Amino acid sequence: MTMDERENQLAFAVSGDRQREHDRLQTLQKLGLLDNSSVPIFEEATQTVAHYLQVPICILGIVDRQVEWLKAAFGLSRLGLMNDLAAQRSIPLQHSLSRQIVETRKKWLIADLANHEELSQNFLYQEYGIHAYLGIPLLLSEGECIGALAVLDLEPHRFTSQEISYLEMTARWSLSEFERAHILKIPSNQTGLVGVSTAPQNSSSQEFTTHSSRPAPAMASKNKLLNQLSQELRTPLTSVLGMAKMLNTETYGPLTPKQKEYMTIIYNSGQNLLSLINQILELAVLDDLAPPLKIKPVDVEMLCQQATSHLETLASDQNQQIRLSIEPGVRIWHVDKVLVQQILYHLIASVMEGAAEESIIRLHASHREDQLYFSIWISHPWLGEGLPNLDEVKYWFKQKELRDSKQSVTSPDVSSSGPESAAYDSVKSDGFTDVSSPLETLEEKRETSSSFKTKMQFLRLELSFNLAQLHGGHLEIQGKNAASYRYIVRLQEYS
Repeated sequence: MTMDERENQLAFAVSGDRQREHDRLQTLQKLGLLDNSSVPIFEEATQTVAHYLQVPICILGIVDRQVEWLKAAFGLSRLGLMNDLAAQRSIPLQHSLSRQIVETRKKWLIADLANHEELSQNFLYQEYGIHAYLGIPLLLSEGECIGALAVLDLEPHRFTSQEISYLEMTARWSLSEFERAHILKIPSNQTGLVGVSTAPQNSSSQEFTTHSSRPAPAMASKNKLLNQLSQELRTPLTSVLGMAKMLNTETYGPLTPKQKEYMTIIYNSGQNLLSLINQILELAVLDDLAPPLKIKPVDVEMLCQQATSHLETLASDQNQQIRLSIEPGVRIWHVDKVLVQQILYHLIASVMEGAAEESIIRLHASHREDQLYFSIWISHPWLGEGLPNLDEVKYWFKQKELRDSKQSVTSPDVSSSGPESAAYDSVKSDGFTDVSSPLETLEEKRETSSSFKTKMQFLRLELSFNLAQLHGGHLEIQGKNAASYRYIVRLQEYS
């Protein structure tokens, strides 16, 4: 890489960091969190944590440009009557330990600030005698880190895994409750929820037809209700998951092997259900598919990690893995973040639906000129590489291609041919297979199939295909033989 290329890459990275921080602060402004006023649900969280973990101080801080606002705090009086920290309910950014948590999006454990040369100069140690710190990132449902829930001790403290788990559970619960309450307060057209458009409508647009680009009022109301019910489901489910995890760590006493097995099943099943609920909430944002796209500079690695994070638990349950690789070069891409995340999420989930146990689902991202490329395929220790249900996938793409061009086609006789059937030997340069053998359509095959996973695989594939088109791109398959086939998502980068 030349010096100019390195400088350009650094400039892109700095620009992306500034844009992300600008977006994060805008989100905080919309949520009304940029001041030192207290939030009841956060106050309840800090009190509960302090009592349960038997720590003297618990705070919930929101990181602003120059200061960390303490939206909730318990035990600050232990630092002295009328101390500045309790009176101002804020910490200067240069002394904020939450700042690093926001930057790294990871928890931070400090057993004793006195043992760290730099941290021992922090005013929390110098002026208030704080020795130990444990902070957990506060992550919004869209993935933005806004601050930290933290416990502080006046003595050195080695935090246990049980204490960390409880703090993580409380952080998720309190922020989920706050987001739900915020959504209930404001009109739906100011949130990610689908609502009735307030724009003027002419007489023709008020008729409910399949050609309407926006949902009719009844449809919008249904979507809004569905979204709200999903939010309501997520809150108690988060509590169930937290308590199941706590019980499984045997904090309240030992479990029998059978009880531990059942608690693991409850927790894993709850994680899968939470993932499905999150999918519903994220899909609701896409109900209004009209332009313009929301183009922002995005770190490609973080984008891919966020797209796959909810699938990690499901992959583990199915004895599968997800591996990410990024081609060296420009890391900041200008895309619609939500749209691209949905494309990758559902395409990877589609692959997982058809993949065998012990499969590794691979995602590779690359950049060529003004085109972005994502390649997705699987590798297996003894089944090799490629795509699951390859014959049906090939035929699906052929059907999609001809259906879009308003031509009729008959299906290949998959049942009488192997994976390398002559019907699939000819693959065009655009990734589609030239097929001419007759059989029923793939839709009919879905109806006769007993496999729910197969149906889900192609529903997710179809959604990813359509979302890629919305981003000015295309989804296709490419390969010369079974082991070389890949899904290729090609997207237009916007500047």
